[in-house]
Amino acid sequence: FSSSSRRRRRSSSSSSSKASYLERWSKGAKAGFAKEWVQDNNDSDGSNNVTKTGKRTKKGMGTKKGERGEDKKMVKLELASFLIRLLLLLTFTPAVIALCIASKWLLVCRYTRGHKPMYSSFIWRMELVYELELLMRRAARIFDGTPLINVLHRAYGANIGKNVYQWEVNHFEYDLVTVKDDAILAGAIVQTHLYEDRMFKMGPVEIGTGALVVRGFTLYDSVVGPGASLASRSLVMRGERVSAHQRHFGLPSGAASVPSVRPEFSVELSPRPNLSHESREVAIKEAELQQLVKKATEMQRELSRAQVRLFDARNIRASRHTATSRERQGNATGHWWNRLFCSHHVTGTPDNGVTNLEAQPPQVEINVVTV
Repeated sequence: FSSSSRRRRRSSSSSSSKASYLERWSKGAKAGFAKEWVQDNNDSDGSNNVTKTGKRTKKGMGTKKGERGEDKKMVKLELASFLIRLLLLLTFTPAVIALCIASKWLLVCRYTRGHKPMYSSFIWRMELVYELELLMRRAARIFDGTPLINVLHRAYGANIGKNVYQWEVNHFEYDLVTVKDDAILAGAIVQTHLYEDRMFKMGPVEIGTGALVVRGFTLYDSVVGPGASLASRSLVMRGERVSAHQRHFGLPSGAASVPSVRPEFSVELSPRPNLSHESREVAIKEAELQQLVKKATEMQRELSRAQVRLFDARNIRASRHTATSRERQGNATGHWWNRLFCSHHVTGTPDNGVTNLEAQPPQVEINVVTV
C-alpha cells in the first residue's frame, strides 16, 4: 500500500510539475519571453526536450536551429543596409548636381552682358545660385579631367567645344563663357563679372582653339587667341586680347619673347596649323633675314682673313727690301774696315718708307646682328 501510494504521489507530482512548466511556458510565450527550452524533469538522461511549440526534439537541435535562423536574419539585415547606403552614395552626387542646375535655371535663367544695380533682386538671386554652385563644385570634383565635367558645364549654359581638358576650373557666369576646341584649362579662373561703381558688370570671355591657361586669371571682355598661352599667376585685364600663338605672363600680363624652335638659318618652314597667310609671310621673311645675317657674318670673316694676309705680305716685302739695301751698302764700301766704320749708312731708314708698315695689325670689328 505504501509503495503504490508513493507511485501515485510521484506520478501526481510529475504531472503537476509538467502542468506547471507548460503553464509557465504558455504564459511566457504570450508575454514574449519564451526564449529557452523547457526540460522535462522525468527524463533523467535528458534525451528528450520540449520545444516552444510543445514538440519533443533531441537535446541541442532546437537551440542550434534557432541560432542559425537568427544569424541568417542578421546577415540579411546587414546586406540590406549596405545596399541602401550604396544606393544613397551613388544617387547623392547626381541629385545634388541636378538640384544646383535646376536652381540656376529657375532663379536666374540665362546670364547676359550688361550692368545690374548692386542692391537689386538679381544680386540676391545670383548669390544664392553661386552658393549652390560651390556645393556643386564639391560634389563634381570627382569628374575633373574627364569629359563629364564638360557635359556638366554645358548643362549650366557654357559653350564648351570638343576635346577640351578642364581641371579645377572656376566659371562664374557660365552663359558668358566660350571655350573652343582643343583648349586646356588647369586651375584657371574665368571671371566674367566685376563690381564697379556699385554696379555688377558682366561680359563674355573667349578662350581660343588650342589655347593654354594654367592657373591664370581672365577678366570679362577679354580674349585669349588661338594657340596662345597664359602663364601661371598671370592676369588678362578687362578688354585685353592675347594675340594668336603668343605667350603672356605677369600681373597684369604682357607679351613675352620666346625664342623660335625652328632651325636658325633655314628658309623652309613646316606649315603650322591655324596660321593665317600674313603670319606665314612674316615667318618666311624672318627666316630670310636670318640667312642674310649669316652671309654677312661670313663675308666679314673673309675680309678679316684677307686683311691679315695682306699685312703678312707687306711685312715680308719690307724685310726683303731691307736685306737688299744692306747688301748694296756693303758691296759699295769694298773693305771690311769700311763696313766697320760705315755702319751708320746701313742702319738708316730706306727712302721708300716700306718699313713704316711694321706696326700693329689692323683691328677688324665684326658686328653680328641678331634678330
